[in-house]
Amino acid sequence: MKKYFFKIGITYTDKNKLYAAVGEYMNSMDAHLIFEDVGLTTFIELLQVHMAHFNKEHSRCKPLTLDVWKFDDESDTQVQVSGCFSATIYSVKNEW
Repeated sequence: MKKYFFKIGITYTDKNKLYAAVGEYMNSMDAHLIFEDVGLTTFIELLQVHMAHFNKEHSRCKPLTLDVWKFDDESDTQVQVSGCFSATIYSVKNEW
């Protein structure tokens, strides 16, 4: 069974209520273990749905964009909201 681990690497100071809401949610998801590739896809979609919700809830703030990328099949997935946080979804290599 393939596993992934979501870990926030960098967080920034909140600029407004939107940044605070996103930061609070992302901190609640920190150190999250994800099972299977379907779970990884669902996890990323869940983050995108929450970003859309936060942007709608705080419509007076400039909308934030969730960026997700992977350089190649062997690298870890990077997740970022510019100016808010940067995180990595690591592929778990060892079973303990």
